[in-house]
Amino acid sequence: MTDRQRAVLRGLDARRTLGRWIVAFSSELECASRLTSLRDAGFAFLFEPAGWPPSAVWLDLRARNLVRGGYAEITWVAAHEPPVLVMRS
Repeated sequence: MTDRQRAVLRGLDARRTLGRWIVAFSSELECASRLTSLRDAGFAFLFEPAGWPPSAVWLDLRARNLVRGGYAEITWVAAHEPPVLVMRS
């Protein structure tokens, strides 16, 4: 994680719990704003086949014109392989 990414997390009042960063929001517009800040800082959004991962949230918000542009998506194909980073437009 870069110094800039740490600064963005601090600016969003993110907290770390059980090895995960939690970025809280109270409205859809605040969610869109915070995801945009994370994306702009270079964070990749996890894609998972279950639940509602950040990449799916981004796509939903973008479909409703609450965020704009692409994002980086990260996933793993196997335990012994490095993660795959895909730029989505």
